[in-house]
Amino acid sequence: MAERYLGKYHRQTVALFTGSRLRITGGRRASWVLVHGRQAGRPVYVCAPLEQKGPFGGEGTPSHHRAQLRAMIAALRFRRWDNDGFTHIVICTKDSRTTGYMANFLANWCQSGWMNTNGEPVANADMWQALLGEVERWQQKGVTIQILPMVQWRDSPADGLADNQVVLETTLVSWTDP
Repeated sequence: MAERYLGKYHRQTVALFTGSRLRITGGRRASWVLVHGRQAGRPVYVCAPLEQKGPFGGEGTPSHHRAQLRAMIAALRFRRWDNDGFTHIVICTKDSRTTGYMANFLANWCQSGWMNTNGEPVANADMWQALLGEVERWQQKGVTIQILPMVQWRDSPADGLADNQVVLETTLVSWTDP
């Protein structure tokens, strides 16, 4: 049984770590990783290539940012965290772009019909919508979600774990949940 990363002062908090990798040489491919615990001092994780189709069936261009959003969606869909007694989920990422967009643009995108300030469609809108839907689903169950940047911390359990997956020639076409 994997040991979970728990909050220091709030034992009903689980910390999940996400990461992603993009490979451009030999064709654009990306992968994502979710670290959800540790066993014998090693990370316990799920890692997969980024699917060609998004959560609603549309095509998406592989990118680091898209893979990071995919990892966050996987974190919230991976398990019934509330069945384990968790009332607070913290997703930790080194992708400050994602946390910055959430803090500064997400509300405006929802209000503007997923158009950016230039009047163009928001990149990866399908992934943002799926992530927002997962956050709302958990909130309806009384579980709070927090997505935090890890820039202040030196190491993440997710560091390097997506690297091996992205070098494989494996490509997933359709969306699959872990």
